[in-house]
Amino acid sequence: MAPDGTWLATAGGGDGTVRIWDRATGRQSALLSGHGHQVRGIAIAPDGSWLASIGGDKAVRIWDRATGRETACLAGHADIMLGVAISPDGSWLATAGRDGKVRIRDRATGRETACLAGDLSSATTVAIAADGTWLAAGYDRKARIWDLATAREPVALPGHNLPVEGLAIAADGTWLATTGHDGKVRIRDLATGQETTCIIGHTGSAGHVTIAPDGTWLATISHDTVQIWESTTGRETARFAGHTTDLVNGVAIAPDGTWLASAGHDKAVRIWDRATGRETACLTGHTDIAISVAIAPDGTWLASSSKDGTVRLWDRASGRETARLPGSTTASSGLAIAPDGTWLTSADDFGTVRIWDRSTGQETARVTGHHGWVGVKVSPDGTWLATTGGYHPAVWVWDRATGRHIACLVGHTGRVTRVAISPDSARIATASDDGTLRIWDPASGRLVTMMRTDGILYACAWTPDGRSVVVGGTQGVSVYDFHRGGPDR
Repeated sequence: MAPDGTWLATAGGGDGTVRIWDRATGRQSALLSGHGHQVRGIAIAPDGSWLASIGGDKAVRIWDRATGRETACLAGHADIMLGVAISPDGSWLATAGRDGKVRIRDRATGRETACLAGDLSSATTVAIAADGTWLAAGYDRKARIWDLATAREPVALPGHNLPVEGLAIAADGTWLATTGHDGKVRIRDLATGQETTCIIGHTGSAGHVTIAPDGTWLATISHDTVQIWESTTGRETARFAGHTTDLVNGVAIAPDGTWLASAGHDKAVRIWDRATGRETACLTGHTDIAISVAIAPDGTWLASSSKDGTVRLWDRASGRETARLPGSTTASSGLAIAPDGTWLTSADDFGTVRIWDRSTGQETARVTGHHGWVGVKVSPDGTWLATTGGYHPAVWVWDRATGRHIACLVGHTGRVTRVAISPDSARIATASDDGTLRIWDPASGRLVTMMRTDGILYACAWTPDGRSVVVGGTQGVSVYDFHRGGPDR
């Protein structure tokens, strides 16, 4: 369809032609002949003055819309072309071919300006970003994003030989840590993708990782133990094994990095001194498994959720329970504290999210509509929250003050496994077991971009500068640079 909607172009069958049609009358206005084989793709320039077609003859042909005349025939691919796209300013175009190449050509001269060789398999499709700074190409079972200024594709971070389950990015954005079912913790430089440290020492799967605010150490969970590691050397500096039964379910590090808290199957929340490794307090009161723990931004209080159906607030200094809030969840992602510490959320197993005032303990808003357990993420600016429910493939966005529904993010074909909000609260990233990473505008619910991977995704996080998204899953870890285009329309 032409940009102004007055005409359209079609190709079909094996006659090697492109037909132009008037939208209002349905009349054929031009017949473009030249391809000796089937036409496999058409792209129309943004100003509608010309179009490009690709065919089984391994050529891309440029046509003048007004006259129907072929103005250029561009060759170069060693096999047939399968995809074509024109840049937003109309100055260049990209083609994808069965030879595994994506070729960039100047529109005016026809000269090839870049050849992006990303895979031995066919390049089946190509799409160009709205700002023209990058493009995405689809291959057999994978996709690649290319930075057109450098012709660099995203950093792929191999290493784990079993699925990646957890990841965390350091506060300065220079490195990240990943955990996997292979029991290893791998630390990588984000700029180069190089592995700088591999931590071996878990007796089983390493499923959760949290990095200290200063980036000098990290904490991991393996079964009934919390382990502390130096980030530069990978040396284990402490092991906290005070939970008396089975599993540790959650861990949180204090804002000043001097202490941490863990929640376990033994119904307790335990406080640990980072320097000495000593347990300084054991917070008891839950009557069933403690699922998760979160620490307030000022470090003076913490919250825990339990399978007993409550969220309990605790004073850090005295260890005293200060409030008991109904509406807990058996899913650890239901508990979240606002960035300013004035409110928090809890969720139950029946699809309800409650927002609580920290000082009064009063419920200020309630979000309903989910079926089953609910996961919650609070935006960094504290004005809205995102929720996922059960095994539903959608994400809901809600106004924090009123509980009003803002948007529903629909597009995944499988369960949403992880939600991450950009540091500026302008974008949501979602990972799914459908193998896709999707970026959304939370205000409108509009899908901004999507990346397809080879396997199930379990982890997703933004870098601190908001320019990249890191995902982990059955096929390892990948870092995708996110290039913002012009204003949303």
